[in-house]
Amino acid sequence: GDRKSTFYVRFDLAKNAWIETSYLAHDAATATLNASTMPLRLRLSGANEFTLETCPWNPRTRGDSDSNPLPYFVGKRITALAHWKGRLLTACEDTIYTSQADDLFNFWRETAREVRASDPVKLPADAPGISVIRHIVPFRNKLIVTSDNAQLEVPGDQPFKPDTATMS
Repeated sequence: GDRKSTFYVRFDLAKNAWIETSYLAHDAATATLNASTMPLRLRLSGANEFTLETCPWNPRTRGDSDSNPLPYFVGKRITALAHWKGRLLTACEDTIYTSQADDLFNFWRETAREVRASDPVKLPADAPGISVIRHIVPFRNKLIVTSDNAQLEVPGDQPFKPDTATMS
């Protein structure tokens, strides 16, 4: 009955331990990001040769839609992208949503039981009147965020974590 303690496990014979998993059997992904509606990447594939391709977006393998919900930008228009502090940042409406630290194509929490420092960050703008973020630009040790009528800042002098990140 306590939602904070709801998570799913299965027994792994190779590890001889119970491990956290999704609610579907056999580690089936409980949610995936549609590659045809997500940004593409331009990858250097040889000398003076580039390939435009879809990204290998990670599926959700832990928790369910309550304990590990879809990223904020799903079903909405992404207005800006950036790479900062080992994370892929996506701007959507008045919110920035990031990937996991050092895992650019993973927008899911590592565990449904607790929030970890490496988990994705959902960072809403802390200013009135901002409806759409237009640009997110890393500059020195900060992230500069602009909209039609405001400029915001995400300080980068401390570790960028879900429980301490701010934008103002």
